[in-house]
Amino acid sequence: MVFNPTTRIMFLCFTVFVAISTYVLIVTHHVKLPTVTYSTTPDHREKIGAEMLHHSLLEDFSKYDADGDSRLSVHEFAAMLKDNQAKALSAQQQAVETQKQIDTVVEAAAKAAADVKAGVIKPGATDAKAGAAKSDLDTLDDGEYDDVEEYDLGAVTANNPDEADYEEPDDVWGAGSTTTTTSGDTKTGGGAAAKTGAAAKAAAEDEQATTRQAGGADDALGRAAGGGADKAAAAAAGDDAALDTTATTGAAVAAAAANALAAVRASVTGCPDLSRELVADFARDNTIMLTVADWRIFGSMGINWMKHLAKYNVDYWLVGATCVKTAQFLGHTGKHPCFKFYEDGSHTSTDQYKYGDSHYNAATWRKVVVVSRIVHWGFNVIHSDVDVVWFRDPLPYFLGPAMDRVDMAVSSDLISTGNPKGDDGLEVGMHQHTNFNTGVYFVRATPGGKSLMAGWSSMRSTNFHDNDQVGIYKFIRGRPSHMDGRVLVLGVLAGEAEAAKRYEADPEAFTRKVVSDPLPVSTEMRLGGLGVHMLLNGYSYFIPKLQLQMNVSSLGIHMTWVPLSKEGKFHRFRDGMLYDDPPDYYDAPDRHYLTADIDAPDAPEGFNTWRETEDMIQVHLKNMPPQLQQMYRAMAVAAVLNRTLIFPTLKCYCFKNWFMSEQCRIPGDKVTQFPLECALDQVFRPKVLYNYPPLNTSRGPQNFTFREYSMLDNPRTPAVVKSGQVLVVPEGEAPGNTTGFVQVLSIKPNLKQDELVKALQPIHDAKVIRLRHVMKLFGGFDDQVLKASFESFADAVTANWCCRDEPYIKKGLQRKVKMVMAW
Repeated sequence: MVFNPTTRIMFLCFTVFVAISTYVLIVTHHVKLPTVTYSTTPDHREKIGAEMLHHSLLEDFSKYDADGDSRLSVHEFAAMLKDNQAKALSAQQQAVETQKQIDTVVEAAAKAAADVKAGVIKPGATDAKAGAAKSDLDTLDDGEYDDVEEYDLGAVTANNPDEADYEEPDDVWGAGSTTTTTSGDTKTGGGAAAKTGAAAKAAAEDEQATTRQAGGADDALGRAAGGGADKAAAAAAGDDAALDTTATTGAAVAAAAANALAAVRASVTGCPDLSRELVADFARDNTIMLTVADWRIFGSMGINWMKHLAKYNVDYWLVGATCVKTAQFLGHTGKHPCFKFYEDGSHTSTDQYKYGDSHYNAATWRKVVVVSRIVHWGFNVIHSDVDVVWFRDPLPYFLGPAMDRVDMAVSSDLISTGNPKGDDGLEVGMHQHTNFNTGVYFVRATPGGKSLMAGWSSMRSTNFHDNDQVGIYKFIRGRPSHMDGRVLVLGVLAGEAEAAKRYEADPEAFTRKVVSDPLPVSTEMRLGGLGVHMLLNGYSYFIPKLQLQMNVSSLGIHMTWVPLSKEGKFHRFRDGMLYDDPPDYYDAPDRHYLTADIDAPDAPEGFNTWRETEDMIQVHLKNMPPQLQQMYRAMAVAAVLNRTLIFPTLKCYCFKNWFMSEQCRIPGDKVTQFPLECALDQVFRPKVLYNYPPLNTSRGPQNFTFREYSMLDNPRTPAVVKSGQVLVVPEGEAPGNTTGFVQVLSIKPNLKQDELVKALQPIHDAKVIRLRHVMKLFGGFDDQVLKASFESFADAVTANWCCRDEPYIKKGLQRKVKMVMAW
C-alpha cells in the first residue's frame, strides 16, 4: 500500500500523539509501569538504571504540574521536555569535555614514555607543563577557592523571613548554597583572600580546607585535574620507563607503557575503586571508619572531621568521594584514604545532593551497599557522617564491653537519656519504633551483622523512593522482635533463609522484584541504641548539655537538630568551639575586634518550673527586644570602626524550634535551665549573615566581618587576643569588673559616629575593644549612606522565633514572630 504525503503526515502526527499520551498517562499514574525483571545477571550500571526506571519518570512531575491537578497539560509537558533536553545536552557536553581531558592526559603519558625510551628526557623528569601543574597544586593547598554561586539579596531579605526557619533533624548531605567565607574572615561578601609566599606554603596543610562551605574549588581543582594529571603522566611514565630500561622484549615495553597509562588514568580521579585490599590497608583491629561526601560538604565539614580524628591518631578511615573535587583533594597527596563513590556520570562540579530528592536517596542506598560489602569482606564498620566531631578515638569503646552483645549499634534522634548518671552503656528503653539516626552506627562482621546489612541493603531495589534511614525503620519494624535487656533482638521472616542462600551464592546478582519478596536474612540480629549522652546531637550538646550532666566521656556530636541550612550547621560548630579554623582566623596582624556586654533581663522567679508554655513564650518575646537594641548599637559601632564583631552573648528564655515545644523545651528534655546562651541561629539567620553583600558607605563598599560569641573562650584563640582587651564605658557609668583589661577608657556618652571615632582614636591599635553600657555609647550615624545600608542589613539578618501550634493561632497569636533589631 502506498500512502500519499497527507496520509503520511496524519499517520506521523497520530504516532506522536499516541507516544505523548502514553507518557503522560504513565507520569500521571493512569498507566502502571510493569515490574522490572532481569533475565540475566546485569552489570552494576544496568542494574542501577533498571532499579531507578520508575522514579526517573516520576521524580520531576510535581515541579511541572503547575496547576496542581495531578495531570500534565500540553504546555506543562512541553516545559518538562524542554528542561530534560537541556539537561541531556549539558550532560553530553560534560562527557565530551571529560573525555577530552582524559585523552590529553593519555597522550601526554604516551609521549613522555616515548621520550624516556628514546633518551630525550631522563626517567622521573618533568617538563614545563608538569611544573605548571605543581603550581596549580600549590594553589590548591593554599586554599585559593573562588565562589561558584552569587548572593541573591532578594532571596534573603525581610520579605522572605522563612528562609532560615528550622526544619526536621534529618541529615543534610552536601545541600545548601555557597558561602563566601574565607580562611581569614567570616564576612558578608568578598572572595577568598589569596595567600602568597613562604608563609602560605607553610600553612598549606591547614589551609587546604579553608572555612568555605561550598564547592568553591572549581577553578583550582579544574586546573589540578588537567595540569596535575599532566604532571602525574610525566612522573608515572618516567618511573615505569626507568624500569623498562632493562627490558629486552616488546611485551615488556608494552607492559610498562600500560602501567604508566593506568597510573595516569587513576590520577584523573585521585581515588581508586573500593576493594578488599584498600580496606585492609587502612583498617585497624579489623575495623574501618567510613564516610561519604561531595565537595560542597567535605570542603568544610569533612576536613574538620579529618582534623579532629587526627588529634586522636585515628587513621583507620576511608572517604567515599562522590565527586572529582573530593577525590582530587584526598588523592593528590599520594596515599589514597578514599575510593570513588560516583557512578553513571554523577561526578561533575555542579553535582550536589538535596535532601529527599532521587539523587540523595540513591546515594544513601549506595552507602548501605558499600557498608554491606565491607562487612561481608570480614571488617567491622563505623559509619560516620562528616558533620560529626569525635571527642576521642571511638574504636576502644566500640570493641569494648559496652558493645560486646550487639551486632549493630546505631545513634538516635532522642534528646534525653534514660541511663543513670555515669552509665556509658547502650541506651535503655530502645524499641522497634525508636527514631534511629543512621548518620552514625557501628556494625560488626558477625553472622548477625552480615545478615542485617544484607537485608537492609537488599531493600534498595524496591525502596529506592525512600532514603536509607526510612529503609532501616521499615526493616526493623516489619519483623518479629523481643528485648534482651537493652538489646533489641530481630527475628527472621518466612522465606528469608532461602533468600539468604541465593544472596550468599551471588550478592551482586541478588535482587527483589516487589516489596513483599523475602530479604536475605539468615539469623537473628542484635540491635542496640548508642547512648544519647554518648553520641550527642545539636540539641543535647548545646541546650541541656548532657555531656556535662551525665559524668561520662562522650564519644562525639552529630550536628543534627540544628537549622537545615549549611551555614547554620557550620556556625553551630563554631559556637561550640568544635570547628578547627586555621590560625589566622583567630588572629592576624591587621585584624582588630569589637565586642560588647549585653544587659539581659532576669528570668521571673520560678520560671524553670512554669507549666504553661505560652506564658514562657511571652517572657522570651518580651526580653529579646531590649537585648537586640543593644546588639544594634554594638554592630553599628563595629561597622563604624570597621572592626570584626565578636558576637555579644544574648540570653534566650525559650528554645526556637520548627514545632511547638513543651515548657519551651523539646519534649523529653528534663534538665534545661533558662535563661541560656543563645546560639546564633536562635536569633539570627546564619545563611544571610554568611552571604550578605558589603555594606554601602559614603567611602565605598565595606564588608561586615564577624566571629562567634565563644571565640574569646576558645583555646585556639591566641593569648595576645584574649589579654589585649580595652574596656570602654560612658562617663558617669560604673565600669564594673575590670580584671584582665589592659586599659579602661571612659568617653562622653551618646557620641555620634565621627565624634566616637575621634574619642576612640587613642586605642585604635587595641586588639579587642569591649563596650559596656552600650545604649549610652553610640548616638547615631553621620554617614547617611551607611545608616541606610546598615538598617537594611539589621532587618535582613534577624530571624523568626518559632513556633506556636494551631490552637494558639486560632486565638489570634502568631505562629512565628520576627525578631526585630532596630535603633
